[in-house]
Amino acid sequence: MKKLLSVLITFCILMSSAVVFAETEQTTEDNSAVVTSGTETTGDTTSTTTKKANKQVAIAQKQAAKAQKVAQKQETKAQKEALKAERKVIKDQIKANRETIKGLKTQVRELHKKAVARIKEIVKDKENLTQETVDELKDMLAQLKEDRVGMAETFGKVKAEVLDMGIAKKNQDAEKIKNGLNNVLDVQKTRIEKLNSLIEDLQKIIDYKA
Repeated sequence: MKKLLSVLITFCILMSSAVVFAETEQTTEDNSAVVTSGTETTGDTTSTTTKKANKQVAIAQKQAAKAQKVAQKQETKAQKEALKAERKVIKDQIKANRETIKGLKTQVRELHKKAVARIKEIVKDKENLTQETVDELKDMLAQLKEDRVGMAETFGKVKAEVLDMGIAKKNQDAEKIKNGLNNVLDVQKTRIEKLNSLIEDLQKIIDYKA
C-alpha cells in the first residue's frame, strides 16, 4: 500500500512538472510570437517612412528643377531686355548720325560749288598765275580726291550689314543684330570723318590766296 502511494505521489509530481513545462513552453512561444509580430510591424513602419521620405525628396527635386527653369527664363528675359535697351541706344545714335551725315553732305555740295568757282577765278587770272599756285592747287585737289576715295570705300557696307541683320532677326540672333548695328555705327563714323575732311579741304581752296 505504501509502495502504491509512493508511486502515485511520484506520478503526480511528474505530471505537475510536465504541465508547468508545457505552460512555460506555451508562454515562450506566445512571447516569441509577440516579439516577431512587433518586429514585422517595425519593418512595415520603416518601409513606409522610407517611401514617404523618397517621395518628399522627389517632390523637392521637382520643385528645385522648376524653380531653376523659372530663374533661367527670367534671366533670359532680363538678357533680352538688356540687349533690346542696348540696341535702342545704338539705333538712336545711328539715327542721329544719319542726320549729321545728311547735313555734312549738303555742306560739301555747297562748298564744292564755291571751290570750283574759286579755282576758275585763279586760273582765269593768267597774269598772276604762277607755277607755285598751280602746284598748290594740284596738291589740294589731290587731297580732295583722297577724301572722296575714302568716302567711296564705305559705300555698300551699310546695306550689307542691314542684309546680315535681317537674317539674324529671322534666326532670333539678338547678339548678331547688336554687332551689325555697331558695324553700321563704325561705317557712319568713317563717313563723318571723311566728310569733315572734305569740308576742311574745300574751304582751303575757297580761302586760297594766289
